[in-house]
This record gives sequence, C-alpha cells and structure tokens, in this order.
Amino acid sequence: TAIDTASPSPVVVQQRTRRERWQMEQRCEHFLSRIMEDSYADGFSEPVDTTEYDDYLSVVETPMDLGTIQKNLANGEYERDLRAFRRDVKLVWHNCKIYNVHGSGIWQAADYLDKLSARLMKAWVLDFEDGQVPY
Repeated sequence: TAIDTASPSPVVVQQRTRRERWQMEQRCEHFLSRIMEDSYADGFSEPVDTTEYDDYLSVVETPMDLGTIQKNLANGEYERDLRAFRRDVKLVWHNCKIYNVHGSGIWQAADYLDKLSARLMKAWVLDFEDGQVPY
C-alpha cells in the first residue's frame, strides 16, 4: 500500500484551521479597535436610537453599528465568515450615507471611515500573511 504523504493528517489540518481562525479573529479585533479609536467613529459605536430617529427603520433595512460588530466578533459569529465581518463593517457606513444628507458632517465622517476601513481591512486583514498583528 502506498502512503499518501501529500495530504496532512486530519489532526494537522484541524490545528492549522484553528490557528488560522485565531489569527483572522485577532486581525479583525485589531482592525476594529483602530476604527473605533478614531474620533470620527464616536457616533457609530452604538445602534441608532430609533425613538429619536423614528423614520430610521423605514430607510435602513439592516441596522448595524461598530459595537454590535465588536460583540459579534467576541461571540465568534464571524469565526468562519470573514465576508460577513466585512459586510457588516461596510453596512455601518452605507446605512449612514443613505439615511443622512449627502455632504453633511455625519455623512462625511462615514465616508472618511469607509475609506479608512477599506484601506485597513486590505492591509491588516486581507493581505496580511506573516501571522503577526501590525502595530
């Protein structure tokens, strides 16, 4: 019988998968912390108060905020789905831009954070290959 040396044992694959998942989560946590530390992000850390903005849910189909993303990340909800993490981050900025007047202060903050998060997501999460979190 021939021994298949090309494919690793299931234990090795499982360990590598856990390690890769941990690295991805660590990169996402670092990315999210950096975004939330930005002074322009203050208005995006909690859900929109729909009692104050009572028409919000008629404009925004799927509300999202950075605090909810942080909780989801901590709870492992993005464990196997980097696309869902990226989608939720983009959704925060998208929701703000469709609800608020184009060019308003909050719209400009969302636009700035959208561009910053796209840049950081690419550099710190998507393209990062050596397994270390950049500081």
